[in-house]
Amino acid sequence: VEEYKKIFFLNSQKIFYLPTTIPTDFFKPKDKMAVRKKLGFKKEDKIAIFVGRIGYLKGLDIFLNVVKRNPGIQFILIGNLVDDTFKDNSFKNLILLPLKSQKELVEYYNAADLCFFPSRLEGVALVPREAMSCGTPTILLDTISSKSIKEAIKVPIDNEEINAAVKSFFDLSKNKRKELSKK
Repeated sequence: VEEYKKIFFLNSQKIFYLPTTIPTDFFKPKDKMAVRKKLGFKKEDKIAIFVGRIGYLKGLDIFLNVVKRNPGIQFILIGNLVDDTFKDNSFKNLILLPLKSQKELVEYYNAADLCFFPSRLEGVALVPREAMSCGTPTILLDTISSKSIKEAIKVPIDNEEINAAVKSFFDLSKNKRKELSKK
């Protein structure tokens, strides 16, 4: 809030911070292995999910760079495919899905090991909050709009560092990943 006041030279008496709320009785952890089986994934699959509008501001180019450089990770992209970017999906490790209902999203968040949300510009980032409410750690770009999401793994807008963060996450032990999941 203080950063916004400085940036926009606003009167501090008229600015209030209302944190985003997520219905945690709905977005909550489930049995990961049971959900994976239900969705057709294997126990040993390394799964990263991206949910949202497909485009430059949402970091599509960053996402595709990480997909291309990590063939051992199964990526799931849930979003509205409005252009020809994926006309011929040549990525063997990328599953493209149309928008899902909130109930279905809970299943996919729970099936994933990691939520990867490389948005460059975001108003209220619901996807990372929903994923983390389901116990799925999240990697975000370190931008002004991600400052309020303290528990997320934040990386600078740099393809090498982003790719390293994704690889590092999947190199963590199961216990370390569980710790991140609880946060």
